Amino acid sequence: MKDRFKIKNNSILALIYIYMTSAFYVLRNSNLYFNGMKIVLGVAVICGLLYFILSSRCQKQYRGWIIALLACSLIPLMRGSGKDTRMLVAFVAVLVGMNMERKELLKALLKSKIFFFLLAMLSGGIGHINGVAMQVGFITLIYISLSDTKITHGRLIMLWATYLICAVYTYSGSYIICIGLALCLVSTKKCSIIRSFLQSFLAKNIYPFALLINLFSALWIGERYFPFFRKTVVPGFREGLTYLLEKVDMFTSSRLTLASESLYRYGISLLGGNVQYDSIINEYGIYFNLDSGMIWLIQGMGIITTIVFMVLMTIMMKWLVKNREYNLIIVAISVALWAMNEDMMISIGVNFMYFILGEALSHKTSNQQVRELYEYT
Repeated sequence: MKDRFKIKNNSILALIYIYMTSAFYVLRNSNLYFNGMKIVLGVAVICGLLYFILSSRCQKQYRGWIIALLACSLIPLMRGSGKDTRMLVAFVAVLVGMNMERKELLKALLKSKIFFFLLAMLSGGIGHINGVAMQVGFITLIYISLSDTKITHGRLIMLWATYLICAVYTYSGSYIICIGLALCLVSTKKCSIIRSFLQSFLAKNIYPFALLINLFSALWIGERYFPFFRKTVVPGFREGLTYLLEKVDMFTSSRLTLASESLYRYGISLLGGNVQYDSIINEYGIYFNLDSGMIWLIQGMGIITTIVFMVLMTIMMKWLVKNREYNLIIVAISVALWAMNEDMMISIGVNFMYFILGEALSHKTSNQQVRELYEYT
């Protein structure tokens, strides 16, 4: 009874971490942001770490301690150039996810996101219009994750209506594709073909596949790379691939061109820190910014951290498939694809899969498989 009391009280620390990180990442591009909010993020990290220490001690979570120690050895690498602390904050989310009950966690995340999003919008909006699309998409994905196996027709109508309103308001290509795909998969997941896809090799390895596709597409559209391959490949295929990627680039507001330019300027290294934060204006005065989360990962954090990250996300995906967590699989696929076009891979502010990764690493037993068998057979 004493241990239960401690764990329940320790969850307050986790809730502080969730609410404070939500406040920081949602409000930082709004009129309500001020420099002192960086302290909020620091307090959040401390609370998250304290929650992990106290709850792991109560539950004798030795596996969590081992993972935490291994991850701590990678923190210098995770920080890349030393200016980007987002991976460090996300690492704390993994620790929180190891011990906090998922439904309680996601409910707190959903409430905090909606509250601070509405607060930001009422105060004058969130910077760039894509920020609105990302926050609405984030809230939608949390809601899908909270719905377990079954989403009623009424909730589906609500989700589709929200999707259409946000798509018209923001006209974000990434939002239209990724959230649209997520809702299509949720709406049709009882179909055997969709169910097979959600359990497929592609689904289990969606993160490394997305990274490789993003990297290849950016290199191909830049026309500086693969000179031998471009000369030897069948002309029809070469022109067709170029045409397809140009159309994708146009629909996603030149995301591939920006990624290609970043790769050309800064390159890739083992330890990362390649992207120069102060050079968003080039020598000709033209705006330049890297939006792809996948390219940010490999350039900012480096090859070593990227490999570790991809291995961890693949472990998470295999765990989700094994436990038939179909809604979470759909959400994870949507995040992986969205990260090809928006900087949402590293930050816990727009990628809550770090919490789910923590749960997967702790190897908690899921009742999802039992519920699936009763519902669909």
